[in-house]
Amino acid sequence: MTDATSAASVLGEQFPWLAASATTVNHHPAVPFVSDSGSDGSSSELNRLTSELVKKFEELTMIHQFTEQLRIDADRVSICRELIEPLMHCINAVTLAIELYPDLDVSVDSALIQVGQHRDDIWLKTMADSAMVVRGETLAIINQPLVQGDPTKRILVVPIARGARRIGRMIAVGDNAAEEFGTVEADLMRSTGMMLAVHLVNQRQFVELKQTLDGVLVALVSAIDAKDHYTCGHSSRVSELSVALAQDLGLKDTECEILRKSALLHDIGKIGVDDAVLRKHGELSKEEYHLIKQHPVIGYNILKTIGPFEAMLPGVLHHHESWDGKGYPHGLAGDDIPRLAQIIAVADSFDAMTSDRPYRPGMSLDRVLTIFKRGMGVQWAPDVALVLVTQIEALSSSIQRTPM
Repeated sequence: MTDATSAASVLGEQFPWLAASATTVNHHPAVPFVSDSGSDGSSSELNRLTSELVKKFEELTMIHQFTEQLRIDADRVSICRELIEPLMHCINAVTLAIELYPDLDVSVDSALIQVGQHRDDIWLKTMADSAMVVRGETLAIINQPLVQGDPTKRILVVPIARGARRIGRMIAVGDNAAEEFGTVEADLMRSTGMMLAVHLVNQRQFVELKQTLDGVLVALVSAIDAKDHYTCGHSSRVSELSVALAQDLGLKDTECEILRKSALLHDIGKIGVDDAVLRKHGELSKEEYHLIKQHPVIGYNILKTIGPFEAMLPGVLHHHESWDGKGYPHGLAGDDIPRLAQIIAVADSFDAMTSDRPYRPGMSLDRVLTIFKRGMGVQWAPDVALVLVTQIEALSSSIQRTPM
């Protein structure tokens, strides 16, 4: 079997229509250069073209597979490694690396990711710098030794950039036994580098948005704490305890992160409650209690217009529902209560009981334990309350309290 026949067979397995077309052409009397009786020159040309087509197909397959693996929340080092491992074989390099520049605005350090023959980081960066100096360009192809006596005589450096933003560079190294680097290898590295740059810029914007939202969250929690000196730190403690309970209950990390933020914001609606009611030392009147009971709905209305906070809304709105249906604001019962709200309800009640208030000191753990045993399956979700009851001392000691 000739090289051309073998390559055509590979393509035929991937693209049946291509194999059928090739068969038709091969037996067409008007196209003698693809017939079995063609000249050596024509067969050689067919071999070359078919091999190039196979190579292009492999390159496109690699690029397609890489784009399918891109995730906005993935670690950028892992993304780079997933890209250069298959790319190294396509460009016939012995070492392929991606150097990512630091981004101080989002607290991201520099990184150098290598595959193939490992090179000293400093050596690799120095060779890349030297190649760019020799060429006087951001893209450099060097097929001669940069250092006398160095067996490494092939260096290809391609920038990773998006517009004017320089994100890093891709560095390929070849030795004497390797074919020279050329525009084909440079174009492939440049194409994959452009894809990577777009993704990393999008990822950076995602990080910036997340940092902004985290800042908004911290500001909102600070606003809650500022309303009442005696409940300062309550939201943070409820958040910590909620996550601890959730981890024991087997919730996924993503669910725990949503829960953490939802618990931090569970009392945000108290911003809309009169300070005199919140800080009252004595027993609340019916009217005042009715006002306090509005804070879950107020909090929901504050946050519902902030798209990224949508997943946190059930915990904010329903953390005062009761397992027996006698809670508020909607009187939900049992498993109709959102899972996040079930967990926050237990953590919220525990912190409220154990914290000092103007009208009473914090309760002892023994008394809290008795209350939770009595309210398990009545006020609180039984499995959540059970975790608290069985681990009450360990969970209590893990929560940081702010001195009054």
